[in-house]
Amino acid sequence: MNQSSEIKIGHSPIIFYYKIAIEILNRLDYLPLIILARGKMIYRAIDLLEILKKNLGSKIKIVSIESGTIVLKNKSGIDFNCSTIQIVLKEF
Repeated sequence: MNQSSEIKIGHSPIIFYYKIAIEILNRLDYLPLIILARGKMIYRAIDLLEILKKNLGSKIKIVSIESGTIVLKNKSGIDFNCSTIQIVLKEF
């Protein structure tokens, strides 16, 4: 099993990310869960956070939520800005 505590949100169904999040939070090493998303996938990161809060309630704590912007290049080589979000959760 991969020992990373990061989940990078993409186009997979949200239940896939939920199952991975539960596995990470249930491990005994008590690493924080880091949810990463950018662009149009930010809403899915928020959805995952809300599902975790609804199902786990007081068992998890939001450590931090950070948003930002990164500069990427499109296929033509033109720079564009892309929004990012990082959510850090801890189980206690």
